Amino acid sequence: MGYLETLVLLASLCEKAVLMGKTILRSLPKLTEREKQILIGAKDGCYLLVDFGRLAILHSQEREFGSLDQPEEAALYLDAFERLCHRGLIRHIQGNHFQLTGRGYLLAKQLRSRTG
Repeated sequence: MGYLETLVLLASLCEKAVLMGKTILRSLPKLTEREKQILIGAKDGCYLLVDFGRLAILHSQEREFGSLDQPEEAALYLDAFERLCHRGLIRHIQGNHFQLTGRGYLLAKQLRSRTG
């Protein structure tokens, strides 16, 4: 394969990857405000689900999603987190550690650029 053919092939592959990424992001259901907050609320893309016995609270390095004083709010954030996991935007690493998937990082980056 010649140089020009290789460039054309690589350009085509890149274009398809970009289109696939846009298709994936466009095909996602509308995100709730809490889902958006979770996605952009961890700059390193890592989350920790902390069990306080009667209540589990989601944490990132930057913030806590709910509190012991607000169990309803913590539950609503946990619901949003579960939906993000179901959509393939967050994966389980081990134990109580979670991380954004590649698609999750892309979407979080897109959301951050829209919010300033």
